[in-house]
Amino acid sequence: MNPIKISQAVEKDGVPVVCATCVKYWKARDQNIPIPRCISTDCSSPIGGGTFQDYEGIIPDFSIWCFRCGNKPDAYLFIKGSEKKFGICNEHLEDAKSLVPSGVDVNLLVNRFYIKDGKVSPLNPYVNAKYWKKTAIEQIQEAEKYFNEKKLKKFEV
Repeated sequence: MNPIKISQAVEKDGVPVVCATCVKYWKARDQNIPIPRCISTDCSSPIGGGTFQDYEGIIPDFSIWCFRCGNKPDAYLFIKGSEKKFGICNEHLEDAKSLVPSGVDVNLLVNRFYIKDGKVSPLNPYVNAKYWKKTAIEQIQEAEKYFNEKKLKKFEV
């Protein structure tokens, strides 16, 4: 993997450092799949209730850096039932607290916690699914699924 391209993906495109160091992310770039998507269909960050379960990359331990930007972690996210912990800096922890991902099983979200200064807290204690909004990427994915199901021709922009 090219360190300059990894850095550009994180800084310019806003891709989490974990994703930018994953083989599947770069295979997606080779296949012209839109950023930030990768070729995995079953992988997500702890913000989305996952554990980067399909990750194939160079990071052996997700707790040593902020999984978003690669900086020193100030806190740790974890998913109940998983032994993995995920480093996160203060800036991205505040972002994670305010993010409400859509298209994610609500039952997974109640299992998300963070540890800061030795205190365990729920990541999003007041999640209300009826207020979720779809991201642009999720709308694209839905459109692609619709086109594939209907076997309609896709067009290039």
